[in-house]
Amino acid sequence: MKSQHYVLKLLTLITMLSLIMACSTDLGSKSAAPSITLNGEKIENSGLVQKDDAMYIPASFITDTLGATFETPEEGDVEAGSEELAEGVYYTNKVGVLMYHAVMEDPTDGSIIAPEQFRDHLQWLKDEGFNPISMEQYVAFIHEGGEVPDNAVLITFDDGYENFYTYAYPALKEFNYPAVNFVIVSGVDDPSIPGIKKLSWDQMREMKEHNIAFHNHTFDMHVYGAVNAEGIEQPAAISNLYLPDEKRVETDEEYIARVTEDLSKAEQRLEEELGNTIRAIAFPYGAYNERLLGILDELDIKTSFTVKPGINTSEDALGFRINGGRSDKTAEELLAGLKPEPVELNDNAMLLNGKLVSFSKIIEAKGDQPALYPLREVSNALGLFIGWDSATKTVTLAQ
Repeated sequence: MKSQHYVLKLLTLITMLSLIMACSTDLGSKSAAPSITLNGEKIENSGLVQKDDAMYIPASFITDTLGATFETPEEGDVEAGSEELAEGVYYTNKVGVLMYHAVMEDPTDGSIIAPEQFRDHLQWLKDEGFNPISMEQYVAFIHEGGEVPDNAVLITFDDGYENFYTYAYPALKEFNYPAVNFVIVSGVDDPSIPGIKKLSWDQMREMKEHNIAFHNHTFDMHVYGAVNAEGIEQPAAISNLYLPDEKRVETDEEYIARVTEDLSKAEQRLEEELGNTIRAIAFPYGAYNERLLGILDELDIKTSFTVKPGINTSEDALGFRINGGRSDKTAEELLAGLKPEPVELNDNAMLLNGKLVSFSKIIEAKGDQPALYPLREVSNALGLFIGWDSATKTVTLAQ
């Protein structure tokens, strides 16, 4: 009887402990809500909300923290899109820029496409009446008032992988299409660096003879680096990095010196090996800010490319690009961005820094909670870098 009583007490104690642990775990999960940092600094009271695997922020964060204008549009704010175009002409005096990365026989993830897929894309461009142009034509259009054909397209690749030579180059030659590849120069100079094998200088010299250009994707800054002692990471090209040996963050002067040296070295090697006369860059991860743009000015790197989607006018020195490098979508789905639809006002449209943006979803105001807007879409529209640190549940922004 005593043993039964003892067992009953033990079971009761175990149950109570389990309930206490469950409550503690629940409290802990609530306290570990996502946070947000801007340029390495944690933002308190940001209003950040996570809902349905997406992050949302209130208008006050957009205006007060990001310093952007944010307004409800009126009919007159919609750009006149009634320009009469000939049949088969989707835009004129503009350039669509396509972005790719790797081409492999057996794609290992969605950001890599197979050779036959890339060839399908080139065939789609031809069938739909698009006109691929060279990097020289694009630079002349952006900076010198040069003319481009209707439905002009610039085909770009990032990272300088050798599979570009093996698979993309033969297809480009077949269609007689120009293209440009932005190379991580350190991987070309030192093939022993781990990762997907890079192009060689000899391969690039051969391809240059067939109107393929090669430009700057930094010398060795295609990496994330810690920006504080907690280990929050951001792209190295836009961030003051944490120096663990000295237990401090780079000064602005040290940041400028490091980035200037890297980009200058990349341009020097491209000029030495390929005779480049044009200086152009694709930002790693699409990340840039005013400090980086100032360094580009000092180095006379006038042409740059982001990963923001859109079609470029001659005023878009920070080039938009449409991502064509997905293996999980058809050519029609991926390249549909080259056929822009007329902009129309709807319930999800807002003016962000004077530009009409139609959000995929807006969480309506309810009680004391203000209306909330998708943080990633806001960031893309403003040209901000956005990242996610899963270890600390931190959204990282950089501008």
